[in-house]
Amino acid sequence: MKKQLWSEYIFATVLIILAIATFTITNIADLARQTDIDFNKSFFDQMKYYSNWTLTVTLVYAIFTFCNAINKTPNSSLSCFEVFVVSINTVIGILYFAGLFTNIIAPKSNAANALDTWDKTAKAILGHLVIPAILLLHFFLYANEPRNLKEVMRKDAWKIMFYIGIYMLFALYRFLWLKSSGIAGNSLEEKRELFPYWFLSPDVLSWPGFFAIAIILLFGHMGIFIFYVYTGNCISQYWKNHLKTEKKSK
Repeated sequence: MKKQLWSEYIFATVLIILAIATFTITNIADLARQTDIDFNKSFFDQMKYYSNWTLTVTLVYAIFTFCNAINKTPNSSLSCFEVFVVSINTVIGILYFAGLFTNIIAPKSNAANALDTWDKTAKAILGHLVIPAILLLHFFLYANEPRNLKEVMRKDAWKIMFYIGIYMLFALYRFLWLKSSGIAGNSLEEKRELFPYWFLSPDVLSWPGFFAIAIILLFGHMGIFIFYVYTGNCISQYWKNHLKTEKKSK
């Protein structure tokens, strides 16, 4: 389907508003609950989660898309970036439902996505469901930028592995630092706070299990990225054939 300028304005604007709203809902609520208001503590505490890293990248993508629409620049310059953003948002949706499943199995656990406050519920819905759904809808409706699959695999697929790799190193460093500093207590709930997503923690999975999951996440991200490139090419070909059929019928 051909992209219209007004649709890009709407898409980028809605995405920017939702991304900022998702950030501010959580941070304002966190600040309101604290006796000593400390924005840095609230903000950086939230940035331990992969979903907020993804939300930041999504916001950057939305701003670039909006600027392209203003300058009437073809969004093809963001072609692979778009696939990148759609891929990582798909992962946080999967990760969220994995955490939700652990909550069902162990409802007393302090899971990363426990919906015990209104702001956490709103953040979960916006960040893990609404924003990924909008990105997927936009991608599938306007996937008219064909990409060379072999070229993408050679030049771009590794970048998403680098991204998740940086996050995993950050989470692991934070885990080891908190554990060695003695900040966490001895209770199970306090130990689970050491890793952003407790069900992926080395304390839960064991070290071999953790590294096995890390490798799966690395190659899983790349696999999702390649899947969307391939799917986008198929949809692009469909729209081309559809347009040719329409022209012949006229």
